[in-house]
Amino acid sequence: MAHALDVVGLLRDTGLTVIEPEPTPAMVAAGMAASGLGADRVRAVFKAMLAAGGTLAGRVQ
Repeated sequence: MAHALDVVGLLRDTGLTVIEPEPTPAMVAAGMAASGLGADRVRAVFKAMLAAGGTLAGRVQ
């Protein structure tokens, strides 16, 4: 557990955020409200931003 907390601390210190590989309904709604775009376009923008950031990591259970 201490190691996991150290990793979380490193993420915070470097400004990195862990997110879902697909936008959640709340993320899509927030994107729609902020941009005026439709849900499909918001999802496409989300995926494009992730792709521009590099290789997506696999989901860890």
